[in-house]
Amino acid sequence: MDANDREIGKILEDSMLMAMLRRFLSNLIPQKFHLSDNEGKELATFRQHFNPFIFRLTVTIHEGCPLSPLLVLAAGVLLVAIEGRQK
Repeated sequence: MDANDREIGKILEDSMLMAMLRRFLSNLIPQKFHLSDNEGKELATFRQHFNPFIFRLTVTIHEGCPLSPLLVLAAGVLLVAIEGRQK
C-alpha cells in the first residue's frame, strides 16, 4: 500500500496446482513467489531453496523496480514468517 492506502503491488505464489501439492502432499517442493505491480509487471521474485534444516529464500529484485529494496526485503521476511507459522 502507498501513503494513500492504494495497492501498489501483490505477491502471488507461482501456481495454484503447485501450491495445493505443497500444502497437502509434501513440504519438500520449494516455493516461488512473484511480486508484481498493478499492471502485472513483475518487480521481484522470491524463491525458496530446499534445505531440511534451515529456511533459505533468494530475493531477486528486477531491473526498473520502483519500490525500495528495503520494502521488497521486508516482504520476503514476512513470507518467511508466514511460512514458518504454517509448518
